[in-house]
Amino acid sequence: MTYQFKLCSWNVLHIIHELNYSFDCSFILDKWLGKESERLKKISKNIIKHASCKTCVVCLQECPEELLQLLKNENIHNDYNIYSYKYDRMPILKNHLATNPYQNCGEHLVVLVSKDIIVDSTNIVKFDDPGKASLIVNIKIGEKNIYIANIHCPFGKHRNIAFDKLKTELQEKEYLIIGDLNSELYEITKMFDKTKFISSNITIPTRIAKIIKKTKKGEIIEIRESVLDHIIGTNNFKIGKIFVESNEDLSDHLLIYSIISL
Repeated sequence: MTYQFKLCSWNVLHIIHELNYSFDCSFILDKWLGKESERLKKISKNIIKHASCKTCVVCLQECPEELLQLLKNENIHNDYNIYSYKYDRMPILKNHLATNPYQNCGEHLVVLVSKDIIVDSTNIVKFDDPGKASLIVNIKIGEKNIYIANIHCPFGKHRNIAFDKLKTELQEKEYLIIGDLNSELYEITKMFDKTKFISSNITIPTRIAKIIKKTKKGEIIEIRESVLDHIIGTNNFKIGKIFVESNEDLSDHLLIYSIISL
């Protein structure tokens, strides 16, 4: 028997990071500076649209505390269950030109699971970077026991160390890793045996950002597009077509989703 479920991921952007590092050059701040509550409400509405679907798992990275509370408050019909991990690192506003829009600066990994899916357990894998981690949710769909690892992956050499820890935790399990991997797909897949694993092959950019580039003629603004959000898992799964949603500049990352078959 074939089972299917919808799997989504979105780095929703904790705005403190944007205020600290992209204050003068940001699509998000161009549109939403001073309107963070409105941005979070729109993000919440979009997330709930997916999480309320039948047989769906939604993974979020960089989720602000206030967005997490919105998702809890809006779940009036108990359409989904929420699991979260608060990053060990608390984002701190360092830009003296900016105003902190949050009363609580907590940042979370979040997994929302539709009410028709059984959740057996959850687990956290912490990485060397206290602002990165993986939240693992063990779900049952039909007779299948599946591990979904929502990951916010570190950069550079710390990426390989993080994946070694995560792969050890998931050893001998049927699993899917999804999230903001902060890497192009080829950098990830070389760490896996291609005969035993499957991966998404997204060709549409999942992150779009402006950057200021210094040249001999002065500073210029460039648009940088990259594919940093992926799905990779054991080869007993089949990843359907990957959809990448436009998002009204709500985040520098775009929401991705696919129908998973097993």
